[in-house]
Amino acid sequence: MTRQLLTIDAAGNIANPDGSPWASWSARWTPSTTAPRVLTASAKPSEDERQWAAWSPAARAEFLGRCDDADATFRAAGQTLCILPHAADPLSDVPGVLTFLRQRGTSNVRVVLDPALLLTASMIANAEDHLARAILSIGQMPGLEAIILRNIQPTDDGSFESVPLEAGILPAALLLGPAKQLPPSVPIAVLVADSGSVASRAD
Repeated sequence: MTRQLLTIDAAGNIANPDGSPWASWSARWTPSTTAPRVLTASAKPSEDERQWAAWSPAARAEFLGRCDDADATFRAAGQTLCILPHAADPLSDVPGVLTFLRQRGTSNVRVVLDPALLLTASMIANAEDHLARAILSIGQMPGLEAIILRNIQPTDDGSFESVPLEAGILPAALLLGPAKQLPPSVPIAVLVADSGSVASRAD
């Protein structure tokens, strides 16, 4: 079985191999009129003034409540909301993502995994173990919509930003190696250039 190859551009927009829209990046948790899937972060929608505090029980409860509301909205629209976990957001680590996926069952709110976004500065020294665990555990869970393989580089404020796979501080093999072990049915998108939507085989 051939692996499903997607493309992703520097703005985070994903497309199917035939060029049809797979997902569109949105700061709002509302169905898109141009794509069957909407990709967004697990941070609070931008129209909300107070952001959720990462890792706090109250923030997670509010986040899950928003997911329940979005589930009904997207199901009615025949569309899917794809959540991109991030180390600074309520959906921030491997155990949290696994629990989220186990609890949501056939929800229309699903997960797109960008494993490098789960890393914090203290995790970089053991990045190989952290990335392998994220990819191999989350990568085979029901409710995972796709995996994005991108690299990261540090910013002036000590956080990380996404960059093409070959451009950041992580050896690309740390991401490509575990990804090769996933079933071919798992869609994988690889950002390989800032300027274009170019996918490369992860297997």
